[in-house]
Amino acid sequence: MELRLGIAHKLGRTLGRLLLSASLVVAVPALAADDEAPETSKPRSQVDVLGAVNLSRSTVWDSPRATSAVLRDELRVRPARLSADTLDFEDGVVVQRPSANTAMPSMRGLGDARVLIVVDGIRLNTTTSSSLPSGLSNINLIDPYLLEAVEVVRGPGLASLGSDGLGGTISLRTRRPAAIVGANLEINAGTRLSYSSYDQGFSGSVSGGGRWGRLSAETAFSARRFNDLGGGYRAGTVPLTSFSDGGLYVGASADTGHGTLLLVYQGGRQYDGLRSERSLPDDLYLLTELARDLTYIRYNTSIEIADSSVDVTATAAYHRLSEQAARTQVLLDRVDRLSSRDDVLSVSANVRADLGRGGRLAAGLDGYFDWVSSSAEQATVGGSGIAQSAAQWQRYPTGSAAHSFAIFLVDEIDLEHLFQGEPSARPGRVKALVSGRIGGNFLVVGADDRAAQLFPSFRKSVGQRMDPSLVYSGSLHLRYEFVPGAALSAGFMTGSRPASLDDQARLDAGRPGLLLPSETALLTESAYSGEFGVRLAFARLETSLMYAVNQLVNPISLASTKVGGADCYALIGGRCVDRLLTRRNEGSALLHSVEGSFRLHLFSDLHLLGSISYTSGEVRPASVPDVREPMWRVPPLMGLGSLQLRRPRSILSLAEVGARAAASSRQLSSQDRLDATVCPLGATLCDGSPWFVMTYVRGSLRLSRQIYLSGTLENLTNETYRVHGSGVPGPGLGAHLTLEGNL
Repeated sequence: MELRLGIAHKLGRTLGRLLLSASLVVAVPALAADDEAPETSKPRSQVDVLGAVNLSRSTVWDSPRATSAVLRDELRVRPARLSADTLDFEDGVVVQRPSANTAMPSMRGLGDARVLIVVDGIRLNTTTSSSLPSGLSNINLIDPYLLEAVEVVRGPGLASLGSDGLGGTISLRTRRPAAIVGANLEINAGTRLSYSSYDQGFSGSVSGGGRWGRLSAETAFSARRFNDLGGGYRAGTVPLTSFSDGGLYVGASADTGHGTLLLVYQGGRQYDGLRSERSLPDDLYLLTELARDLTYIRYNTSIEIADSSVDVTATAAYHRLSEQAARTQVLLDRVDRLSSRDDVLSVSANVRADLGRGGRLAAGLDGYFDWVSSSAEQATVGGSGIAQSAAQWQRYPTGSAAHSFAIFLVDEIDLEHLFQGEPSARPGRVKALVSGRIGGNFLVVGADDRAAQLFPSFRKSVGQRMDPSLVYSGSLHLRYEFVPGAALSAGFMTGSRPASLDDQARLDAGRPGLLLPSETALLTESAYSGEFGVRLAFARLETSLMYAVNQLVNPISLASTKVGGADCYALIGGRCVDRLLTRRNEGSALLHSVEGSFRLHLFSDLHLLGSISYTSGEVRPASVPDVREPMWRVPPLMGLGSLQLRRPRSILSLAEVGARAAASSRQLSSQDRLDATVCPLGATLCDGSPWFVMTYVRGSLRLSRQIYLSGTLENLTNETYRVHGSGVPGPGLGAHLTLEGNL
């Protein structure tokens, strides 16, 4: 152990000297002049993003909505250990980590199942995505080596991708082979090696592919191992934070002459990750395996209709998410082995066309069909190890499913072009974005006698039922560029999130208690939001400021309950091991958010950057309408600041020194006090999350056009800090080194 710590200390000290020296360099020899500048070196107004906002080739600057993007070149100079790390420096995004292996982004005070995550346009969220800190929609199940771009759209109402992103939507685009007609034989290969000293973590990734004629193929494989995290001088080594991780990717595409056919498989696995926020020394909750498998086939073509080009895309996908867990209760001499699985078939089709109005019209439909299964068995800790079925502890009732479908329409309009009947002198100066989505959700809850077996004197078995609900979302945004480089935007958004199977029927034992299925059908959560902002993009200054208000109707919360007058299921030594909990609808919640960012060009490729985000929220409980309490799991005031030297075509492509900071969060709701990620010491000792300032230095060397060496020296003061809503502290002082090469 002393030898490992000594090596880590030397690596951190060496990296610190290297980056400090690099940050003082003002002139670095440029590489060949014909080497095109990466997109991240271009002004923000020229950076193309994914187009999830309006299904067209949009830009961060041009979009009427509050959006931002992390592109491939940025991902290369600050490579991520896990996919959630790509969001740590995004405006208005707070990544809450319930345990070391799990990450759930939060936007505008809403996280978990209220943030929609899509991968290549296919939802990661399912009917088992939880409004509690949970793992099945864990963004870390996507291999970071595959990422080509990450786009963030804040607020509800993103009609093209779904209705349930009440806080916002995160769209991940992964690599994909591209077939080019008549291409000569081309072979490519790449590798990435990483080491992090604060958890003695190692990761390795390799990829390869080729293109020939009308065919193209690509494959990639990753493996990662993280040991227990060093959490700063006050926490030391944090137990129960080690895990293993890996991914496999295979893709092929073909140009059929009339369009492009793409076939992709992505697989992700996590092994032996302890849920630290749900574990105590005598009560351990281990995720033996988290698995994600996605296979999809996509056809793209373009057809001519009335002198207009219409792009058509059709996708069919199979998505599987599964969890294998074991809860070991030493005092009870018992091991519960739990298994859950969600199989999802999805189909979608959309068309996009330029109608000659200075914008694009998009329309489409999609359907998602979930089938959920789970099982449970028990064995003794010190006995023979023979497990017996324990159906009363399975997470979801047998025969459960959820099916949804919707149609959507998105129209981007240049208003001057529309009203004048001809292209304006300044295209896009006055722009509107209109979208709508409507459909249905059909939740099937299987016959359920689990609670009846646990509480035979109180509960009765319930037969299979179907809960239909309407799903909808929509938005209206206007953007006005009153002078070149200065634009105002305003918009109204709405969306709905039907109660999922996880909300309605999950039965789960473990810290903070025994969660029982809801006795009555829960109502759909709805959001009504407005936002107003200003953006400036001049020669030396780029800045944006956005204010948003979001009202939630019928938000689903976690609350204590009683059965037969008792509020605790199990007492050991006078301590309540499993308090009784359930889900319920509250009356409403109101959240106010402010997001701001700036980039100031100083001189010689030196920039000053900063961002700030703040959300305040309060809830009106349904049981006591006149009472107000804070909204749960809302992050406090948070900010970023850095001094950055950026020379994309030079050997030293990046040198940066910066800090992340957060104010303390002391105002807690009753649900926060039940949440082990907010109150890790329990409700009675909980005083919220303290403030912190975390400083870092990072840099990236472009050793050649194909080889990058990147590194970060994190938490220079070795402070122990914790992001609000995270069950583990952030990394202490340590280095993260990455070497990436491509041929």
